Amino acid sequence: MTKVFAIRASRRAVLVMALLLAAAVTAGCTQVSYYVPEQSRPYALRGWPRNIVGVEVVDYRPQPEQSEALAARIRQIVESSLSPADARSGERYALRVAVTEHQAFLTDRVWLARTQLRVSLLDGAGSPLRHWVAVGQAARGNLFGRTTANDASRDAFQLAMADLIAQLDSEPPARN
Repeated sequence: MTKVFAIRASRRAVLVMALLLAAAVTAGCTQVSYYVPEQSRPYALRGWPRNIVGVEVVDYRPQPEQSEALAARIRQIVESSLSPADARSGERYALRVAVTEHQAFLTDRVWLARTQLRVSLLDGAGSPLRHWVAVGQAARGNLFGRTTANDASRDAFQLAMADLIAQLDSEPPARN
């Protein structure tokens, strides 16, 4: 009788351990992933002279993970996109980029990633002149866990940056 009880108890223990392991693996996969992409492709903003446009980036997301690195990456991309030609105008502008969303999360075996940037062009006195919203979204099947999440996040980020640059390029500050 004790042998049968011991076998049942060990089977139950194995089952409980397997369930706990499955729960831990599943919980690890469904966590939100925050990722700062590497250098993206180069962009060019004709009509946005580097000598009159300053760039500032703020991260309004409630998650502090990699906030400074993401803001620095966006600032670097936008600043390197500005035109090296000097403007004749003495007017100075500030381009404020606010990160409102940048994350990847697992849902139904697919990593969904979304990056949203709210951008304002401010005059020298700090008054808003224009506003833009740039969005990038990507989805990837969950083949390699976090690596796939990073790929989806990178794609969403690059789409948002391309959207932002395209919008800015179509409306240079000289048109104000």
